[in-house]
Amino acid sequence: MLKRPKRPRDPNQRAKLILDIATGKKEKIKPSAPKAGQRKGGLKGGKARAKKLSPIMRKRIGARAARALAEGLVRRPFRYGYSSLP
Repeated sequence: MLKRPKRPRDPNQRAKLILDIATGKKEKIKPSAPKAGQRKGGLKGGKARAKKLSPIMRKRIGARAARALAEGLVRRPFRYGYSSLP
């Protein structure tokens, strides 16, 4: 995967780089799209981890998450269907 060139920190050098890219003197490198394998790995990651964990570890992780929710350390995302608003 090609990395984007770092922009210079100096404002004058950065302006020159942007001008060179705009006029075509320097070619802009576009980052490549993620590969299908990487996407598939991300989708199956949580399920594979849960399958690999022992029941005791899953219970400990769940208890820790429940405790964090109860103590207000983590906020649940708002879901329209579960609203208790009048």
